[in-house]
Amino acid sequence: MILADSNPPWASDSSREREQLVENLYARIVGDEDARVRKDISDAACHDQPANFFAYLGGNSLGKIADEIAGAKLLTPWLFGTLGVPAAFTGFLVPIREAGVLIPQLVVAAMVRAMPVHKGVWRLGAGLSAAALIGMALAATTPEGTAAGFAILAMLVVYSLAHGLCSLSAKDVLGKTIAKSRRGRLMGSAPAFRDWR
Repeated sequence: MILADSNPPWASDSSREREQLVENLYARIVGDEDARVRKDISDAACHDQPANFFAYLGGNSLGKIADEIAGAKLLTPWLFGTLGVPAAFTGFLVPIREAGVLIPQLVVAAMVRAMPVHKGVWRLGAGLSAAALIGMALAATTPEGTAAGFAILAMLVVYSLAHGLCSLSAKDVLGKTIAKSRRGRLMGSAPAFRDWR
């Protein structure tokens, strides 16, 4: 299972060179000469492990940036103040952000875990997260006051639900695409992973 798209057999020389570059960089990061070491993942996932390593690293780093943007500590309260949103709206930020992540996990966890492949759930969550952040940005440019508050809170609900989907699927995707001996190095390569739920 690959997170990044594989190059077809007829891929150009530049594609093969790019793949070789990824494998060389991966070998330097994991600290040994054998970039194909595996004990607990499939042969196909082992072959795609260098690309998956960087896809997972990039995806989770972007997820951490999104968390900071949609966080209830700094940016969103500042945005509310700038737009003239009534102060009462700020009190809803933390409950929506935290409950929005946890409640969907209770509802759909069994259904997601029953699925044989979870990368689609992770991609769906990431896509919805991006759409919600774009929606928040658009809401900040059009209305002001109470209307902006409702619009941004609605987008925050969507973002939190989407983040819950990512939380349900991310560790399973990691377990199927990166060998155990490489996961520690991956987690250490991006501080963003330490805060991933």
